[in-house]
Amino acid sequence: MQIKSTIEFNATRSVSASGNTEWWKFTITANRSLSKASVEHICQIHGCFGQSFSYNENKDNGIFTYSGEATCYCD
Repeated sequence: MQIKSTIEFNATRSVSASGNTEWWKFTITANRSLSKASVEHICQIHGCFGQSFSYNENKDNGIFTYSGEATCYCD
């Protein structure tokens, strides 16, 4: 039996003028449902995580979409 799973990650990164705050807007699409821990891990391995992290989940025609934002406050 062959199993194929596809996950796509897209994000935009912004940095404040002072350089001490980074924020991202991200979208993850997958052909399978992802747990909250999986969504967080995918964002972490792409450097898109911080003190503030939230997302919304949507399912349409068997495709799961996770759209959200993350903010990191640096010293």
